[in-house]
Amino acid sequence: MNNKKVWGLALLFSLIVTISVFSYIESIRQEPVAPPEVEQVVFVKQLIPQHTVVTEEMVEMRSVPAQTAHSEAYRTISEVVGGMTNTDVLAGEQVLQGRIVTEGNVGEALAYRIPASMRAVTVPVDEISGVGGYLKEGNRIDVLVYYPGEEEPADDRIETQFQNVKILQVGPAMPPAETEGSGVTTSLTLLVSPEMAEEIALARANGSFTYTLRNPGDNQVEQTVPESTPEAEPAEETNAEEE
Repeated sequence: MNNKKVWGLALLFSLIVTISVFSYIESIRQEPVAPPEVEQVVFVKQLIPQHTVVTEEMVEMRSVPAQTAHSEAYRTISEVVGGMTNTDVLAGEQVLQGRIVTEGNVGEALAYRIPASMRAVTVPVDEISGVGGYLKEGNRIDVLVYYPGEEEPADDRIETQFQNVKILQVGPAMPPAETEGSGVTTSLTLLVSPEMAEEIALARANGSFTYTLRNPGDNQVEQTVPESTPEAEPAEETNAEEE
């Protein structure tokens, strides 16, 4: 093989390699590059101290790479606004469900379920005074207070002293005597005003409670009259002469 053929083949192979390289580079350029996957999560714009109600001005939506979005981070501002922080939340943090107490995740945190200017107070209950154990969380009840007479039974009285009171929590329950059943509830935690809390405390110190269950749609406050023990009729005198 002469030099001309060798150089010709070398040139041909070089051309083929060059064309292949350029074709590969061009194919890479033409391939679309997939954008990184992102998620929208709620971030804190400023320090929010503990026990602060979150407003819309305190938070904002940001796009972050999906792999850096916390699984417990809120995805919409509406879920956060109106909630209350249970710890300090720093500026630039993702808003996590465990750090904001809302209606959706209040759980057993009873204190966060009490509206402003209201109070929770616990009163005793048993199967008879508590409508046979049918009282449940969220029910509304009336509270009847029995005041025993100090000297004579005729002084005893009972009155419907509190009406349309909401039950915040029921329980705990005493263990049942047998293996079956769930036991009898021993207490009710009620949502009341500060003034009503004082009245309930005084009533408990001087009397005993009976509870009546209301229909969920009945919010009317009735005018009632306290009932007293009827006075016993005097015994008829016996005529000794007739005996």
